[in-house]
Amino acid sequence: MLPVSLPVRAVVLGGGRVGSATVSALSRVGFSCTLFDCRPEFANADKSHGAQQAVVGDYNDIAASLTLDERNYVLIMTHSHQHDFAVLEQVLRQPLAYVGFMGSRRKIATARERMLEAGISESALEVVHMPIGLDIKAETPEEIAVSIAAECILHRATR
Repeated sequence: MLPVSLPVRAVVLGGGRVGSATVSALSRVGFSCTLFDCRPEFANADKSHGAQQAVVGDYNDIAASLTLDERNYVLIMTHSHQHDFAVLEQVLRQPLAYVGFMGSRRKIATARERMLEAGISESALEVVHMPIGLDIKAETPEEIAVSIAAECILHRATR
């Protein structure tokens, strides 16, 4: 008999259109999803079909309302660059299974620069999936969510 593995926890930071679609896509492929947002109307498990948990918290202190560990997949896609940078710095200071960061080339370059200035090592930055998702030329929130889910499935299968 094969052992039954527990679902991998995916923490989606940002409950906007892409975040909500990502929770939905990941929950359909065996991830246990937690949705985190600073806005109560966006941290809503009902709105993001498939979220096992919705957490309203402060992006500048995610540890106050969210516990992360080395088994977690963290996907960063908040509604502002400043929040994205604040969250990225916090999560890179702890061991995680996977970190994905959504953004343009310019935003990613700025994020790398800010993380290095904050004392995050180059080797820690190298493991961040930036931009998040497989390059399938996705355009809509649902297509972007599929590309992110595909990357997470690949990572889960090969780690």
